[in-house]
Amino acid sequence: MGSEHRKEMLFWTKEEYLKFAEAVMDKPISYYAFELLYWSGIRLGELLALTPF
Repeated sequence: MGSEHRKEMLFWTKEEYLKFAEAVMDKPISYYAFELLYWSGIRLGELLALTPF
């Protein structure tokens, strides 16, 4: 414990994300997955655990 170095977290700015989103708009599943991840702040594991009802 305590010997592990922390990794720097990188975040996209809003402008960077909007540029990326425009590039993947033609792939609806990817587009909506990234929309959920970016705007809601959920993690990848939480996204994968979502189920339709």
